[in-house]
Amino acid sequence: MIFLRVLLCSLILSFTATSLGQTDTLTGIPKLRELINQKQIADAKKELASQIANFKATEKFDTLPYYVEFVGSYTLANNNWDLALAQAEAFVDTLISYNNAGISKQALKELAWIYDETGKPDKAYQTVREALTYARKEKNVKGSTVADITYNLGYYSGAMGEYQQAKNHYLDALKLVNANPNPDQIFLQQIYNSLGGVMWMQGKMDSCNYYFKQSVIALKKTDSSAMNRYFRPGLLKMNMAVVSNVLGKNNEAIQFSEEAINNFNTYVRISKDEQRKNAAKGHTLVAIDNLGVFYNTIGEFSRAEDLIIYALEQKKKNKTHDDPNVIISQIILAQAKMNTRKLDEAAQLLDKSIDQLNNTTGVQDNWRAAAYSTRAKIFEENKQFEEAAIYYKKAETMYRIEKQGDFNNDVLTEFASMALFYAKRGNESKAIELGKEAYEYTKRSVWKNTLQAQINTLSLAEVYFELEDFEQAIIYSDEAIDFRLHSAEKAKSVQDSVLAQFSKPRAYLIKAKALYEKNKPLSETELSELLNLLNNGIAILEQRKTVIKTYDDVSKLISSNEELFNFAKKIRLDHYLQTEQKQSLDEILSLHESAIYSRIRARLNLRQDIQYANVPKSVIEREQLLKNNLSNSLKSETPDGIDQFFSATQNWNQFIDSLRTTYPKYYDIRYKNIETSLTSIQQSLPKNTSAIRYLFVDSKLYAIVLDKIQKILIPLDFNAIENSLPAIHNNPFSVQKMGPELYKLYDVLWKPLEAHIKHTNVIIIPDGALYNLSFEMLTHKPIVAWGDLAESSLLGRYTISYNFSLLLLNSDTTSTTYAHNYVAFAPEFTSEMKNEYQLAVTDSVQLDKTYLTLLPQPFTSEIAKKYATVFNGDAFLNKNASKQFFMKNSGEHKIIHIGTHAESNNVMPELSRLIFAKSVSNDTLLNNNSLYTYEIYNQNLTSELAILTACDTGKPTYQAGEGMISLAHAFRYAGSKSILTSLWQIDEQSSAQIVSAFYDYLKKGKAKDEALRLAKLDYLATANGRTAAPSYWAGLVLIGDTTAIEIDSDSVSWGWYLTVGLLVIALSIIFFLLRKK
Repeated sequence: MIFLRVLLCSLILSFTATSLGQTDTLTGIPKLRELINQKQIADAKKELASQIANFKATEKFDTLPYYVEFVGSYTLANNNWDLALAQAEAFVDTLISYNNAGISKQALKELAWIYDETGKPDKAYQTVREALTYARKEKNVKGSTVADITYNLGYYSGAMGEYQQAKNHYLDALKLVNANPNPDQIFLQQIYNSLGGVMWMQGKMDSCNYYFKQSVIALKKTDSSAMNRYFRPGLLKMNMAVVSNVLGKNNEAIQFSEEAINNFNTYVRISKDEQRKNAAKGHTLVAIDNLGVFYNTIGEFSRAEDLIIYALEQKKKNKTHDDPNVIISQIILAQAKMNTRKLDEAAQLLDKSIDQLNNTTGVQDNWRAAAYSTRAKIFEENKQFEEAAIYYKKAETMYRIEKQGDFNNDVLTEFASMALFYAKRGNESKAIELGKEAYEYTKRSVWKNTLQAQINTLSLAEVYFELEDFEQAIIYSDEAIDFRLHSAEKAKSVQDSVLAQFSKPRAYLIKAKALYEKNKPLSETELSELLNLLNNGIAILEQRKTVIKTYDDVSKLISSNEELFNFAKKIRLDHYLQTEQKQSLDEILSLHESAIYSRIRARLNLRQDIQYANVPKSVIEREQLLKNNLSNSLKSETPDGIDQFFSATQNWNQFIDSLRTTYPKYYDIRYKNIETSLTSIQQSLPKNTSAIRYLFVDSKLYAIVLDKIQKILIPLDFNAIENSLPAIHNNPFSVQKMGPELYKLYDVLWKPLEAHIKHTNVIIIPDGALYNLSFEMLTHKPIVAWGDLAESSLLGRYTISYNFSLLLLNSDTTSTTYAHNYVAFAPEFTSEMKNEYQLAVTDSVQLDKTYLTLLPQPFTSEIAKKYATVFNGDAFLNKNASKQFFMKNSGEHKIIHIGTHAESNNVMPELSRLIFAKSVSNDTLLNNNSLYTYEIYNQNLTSELAILTACDTGKPTYQAGEGMISLAHAFRYAGSKSILTSLWQIDEQSSAQIVSAFYDYLKKGKAKDEALRLAKLDYLATANGRTAAPSYWAGLVLIGDTTAIEIDSDSVSWGWYLTVGLLVIALSIIFFLLRKK
């Protein structure tokens, strides 16, 4: 369950009650506002005291309530909320003592606003209820009306999380306003906007859209004041952003949010009303929080984290440390840090927030539960299970207090998650208690015969499986598979009726696993029956790809894929070991390769802003429209929703068929079924080459060794080296610690295969944690000094290259004609470039702090310049090495040298990126200097080789290799036959030295893999001490095609001959003229 929630801030105070009774007082308030705006605080305090004294002396008491905001001003109280609130409360007590209903009403209403500003919405609500009592006693209404105050009750109800109560108050206010023959359009706009927000909170999207549209209509009928031009449109756009996000229109949501922020900022700049400016500032920060959530939705976790950090820091400047807005932002930030895998930082934030929650009121209980539950998840990830259980129990208690037995789908899902945690920890009674409670609740409540009922049925099956009660697991998984909505429910919710099918793959998986465990060992027939169950689930997962809208959807799809594919591989493996049928081996590999492409495709389906080379934009837009239609038909609340879904499905299938024939390359990369034939792969292997496909099946490691003649499956003991993999990265310079580990890795990963590796040219396709391993550094005997590596490592015996899929060994070998030999891009990232960028940034929220921390790359720049001359190519250096120059000039070169920083993102692989120079001369492109993996698909990078050696893997142990796989996949689609890259961040000087030697060997006609091997051996021959350690050289790897590159020197010779020819002609002319004289 994801707790990262949009803070929908549609609920604002009614600003319609600003007719202050007596016109002569208006001259006083504008003066106060101006003094405060000009920061003349001492003068403002004197003026405030003078005006209040004057009104008291002249007994104009009905004007005094409008001064509550100034008496309780945060600014005039020297930025001390406690003092401001105390002064306001004392002043209001004085006003109430006048025993005037109108004065008391207005004073209490103004005081409620200050309570809200100080993070006390519950106090604000009670204060406005008291104001309403006075309003109903008032005979000659001045100032705020009953409708205004009723609206405010709705606002504060929403702030407390009481959304049904808020809705009722808003509807009451709407009736009161519409009773007027000429209703106030500004007030109507606010009420409709707020109702739209409440409907969103209650998940009623059709009603939400209706009220927002009514709000737009009302807004168009208002005047062009600053409030109506900037403030209210800002709120409306902020809410429309939320709706767009829910409907899967993530780019639109981001655009609306940015427009809302600009509107609020403009209002703050031109307004002189302190309270309204403060409200606008607060809404700006909520909009920034929202923007962070939207970036989180599409998986841009780092950007989301940066935005939420900024909003939190701004809130801290004018809010107390225990203000609800600050605490909630801390919780959201902790959740964002979980996604960026900064678990320790997330834990610290949550611990702080929980301490604050224990000492404050005014924070909705769902946020308290969120804090406890998120903290429990971190404890669970860190294997601190006792602490996790304590915090899950606290979250459960808070849910029960908040919901009072009336559970929503979030709580039911959370209970199911907790039950599974307890089951995995062996707490049978608690696991069954929670799992059955949620299950039985959906049988007797409003959730009966709904998708939620199926989810909790499936969860209970999983609980029983973890408890090894396989019979019960089979019973409940069958119930989930056979789940049917009640006929009355079908008409009401097409979303449930269709999505119920999408929930079944996990039910098939749990049933298959339970049958396997109950009946093992299984016969060949029983194994085939299990495969049929799993194939049913896999087929449904393929359908789900078309309705992906959020990163959470992607995560669930990938997780379901992985588990299904992995268990199907296990069953296939059992079948192979029983029968030794080579077809089963092919099927294992097909499942494995399919899982890789499924992960890539699922992530690509999330993004709406990808363009693909040679595919018209109109086709991509048509594809996105049809996907949206298909997804949105599942959200319809109308009876004909099922017909909309069937129509959308038919249109989608017809479109896919058209892609297959019109754009086959695009169809292959996005939608084609993956089928692997080892026989065809064997035949396409290069001569004198062995291939090794490592793969994990049910956490056990195997290797398939194949060449043109043989293919053999070999089991390996991964448990023996599981700790060796992190050890070699944790001790990169200690030969005493690393040497034995390198030999152990060789002993497990290579020695069992060596008899079957018939050739010195080897292609390795790693899996899982092995993506972070450079096999060249493994040693066939223990070493005592780094100088032993050249002789003792696999580098000295084999020429090794890599690939991420066996399918790529069956590659297109057609030759390509290139216009040029070489192009290089090297920003260098000098201090001067960074200073120029800082001066160009005008808004601190836009400052790219990561860019300022990038290490300079002088050696890379020198290599780029040198070989641009050697290969008669071009080099774009420093500020000319921008993203825009790269996109325009990179294609159709035999070698593309990308001498810039790169990030391989394992958390969100399609956000792996190349970082170029900032375009400081163009404001619109200032921060558009990262080329992300998803953008590479639309580039022409046709080349024999692309080089990007300064690659940082980010989180190497989390989803190992995912970033590299996606980057290589994108480069391949864009036309690069091979990539020279790094598995980890390598010393720039040693990298430049190796690349220089590599280029020299390429120029001599060496194959790419052999050129890299020789360049590394040359480096080791001259390296001294720790610089010979693998961390300096082994991380550079070649992925893809290995054939030699024919460097065309004709253009160099032609240039030389042209120069000489022109010189001869010139001399001949001079000689002729001299003779003529």
